[in-house]
Amino acid sequence: MCALVAAYMVLGAFVFSALEAESQMREAEVARDLRARFAKELWNVTLHTNVIYDVPWRKETNRLVIRFQARRTAFPV
Repeated sequence: MCALVAAYMVLGAFVFSALEAESQMREAEVARDLRARFAKELWNVTLHTNVIYDVPWRKETNRLVIRFQARRTAFPV
């Protein structure tokens, strides 16, 4: 009986791992794309804004950070 329970637990662990692996890979890909887009947008703001007068740069980067955080926490699990 103990061997049967142990086999059931091991089989269940493998099935769970197989089912979750696809979801985790998809989530990692979405997160990677989101970070890459954020970095590109941040770099574009830095290139096109006069950073000596930092108020416009700070406003725009703060807006980007808030949008990034909202998108990062919004995608489905």
